[in-house]
Amino acid sequence: MTVNEIALALAANKNALTFAVTVTRDAKTYKTVTDAVVKQSVITGLFTDYADLAPVADAVADGRRDAPELPKHIKQSVMVGGFRFWEGHNGKFYLPVPLADVPTSVVWFLNGETAEYSAVEPLLTAAEKPNRPTAEELADKGQARFCAVSVENVTAIRV
Repeated sequence: MTVNEIALALAANKNALTFAVTVTRDAKTYKTVTDAVVKQSVITGLFTDYADLAPVADAVADGRRDAPELPKHIKQSVMVGGFRFWEGHNGKFYLPVPLADVPTSVVWFLNGETAEYSAVEPLLTAAEKPNRPTAEELADKGQARFCAVSVENVTAIRV
């Protein structure tokens, strides 16, 4: 999808609390892996800015952390159709997604066929394996669950 297509899909119901983003991309595998491993995730996002999430806003208000800043690899934040996107120094666009407290659903594909995680796990680098802090651990640091997905990997938006 393009930035404009994503903004249009999100605008379909701006009054909703959440939206779902389907992200499909090549999985991060070891260099010696010749199989095609694809990860398809459905992420539930919130219609809000990261800085407005309670753990972040409260930590900023009481001085436990500074206001959030753009990551170093991001050139600028841009608004398209009323929604925030990030433009990277690499020219790619990203959709910043504050995450709802809903588990992400993941489907794995191995050489074009659906596969169990156990079948692809030995092929994956550590960066691809689940190891996320809990919402409580993040809140203790004045942070919240969040991800930024590459627009080129977004295959669907559901509001």
